[in-house]
Amino acid sequence: FYDLDQFEAHLKSIKETLHPDIKIFYATKANPMTEILRILGKNGFGVDVASMGELQQAKLTGTKAQNLIATGPAKSRNYLATLLEAKVQTIVIESLNQLKDLNDLCGKLGKKQDVLLRVQLEWNGDKSVLGGSSITPFGLGVDDWKGVDLSQYKNLSIQGLHCFQWGNILDLSLLEKIWSFT
Repeated sequence: FYDLDQFEAHLKSIKETLHPDIKIFYATKANPMTEILRILGKNGFGVDVASMGELQQAKLTGTKAQNLIATGPAKSRNYLATLLEAKVQTIVIESLNQLKDLNDLCGKLGKKQDVLLRVQLEWNGDKSVLGGSSITPFGLGVDDWKGVDLSQYKNLSIQGLHCFQWGNILDLSLLEKIWSFT
């Protein structure tokens, strides 16, 4: 059971304290229930989709393209084309293949796409909630991205980094230490 009125009240309280430059995206995989996605959209929150089914569900609820972000390591060339067709605002790139495929597709369509580069930061703490402490398929390491000549990808507008921190970190000082890299 869900108290949708309480959920909406909670979203409104978050919105009141949120800096205007910060946008929160709800991971559809957490609960793709139609009414939850509608309430999120109605209150200005974005929706994170990581599969074709999640994209279809978000579109079904009327989520606007500018409120969609696409994550997930398994973006095939066909899925990337579908995201472009759906006019998804931002696509998170998690591999060199995705970077190349998306750049090529955008070139063929004559469009430029906003992207974030998904980076994993080294973590030497306990095992993560995913059961490990090393780089996974969910993004590349900092040094891997530093080695990419982004000027080759003229059809992509790199907006920044999407940090995938897969540990369950509740200590702010530890999180700051992990996130401080150059």
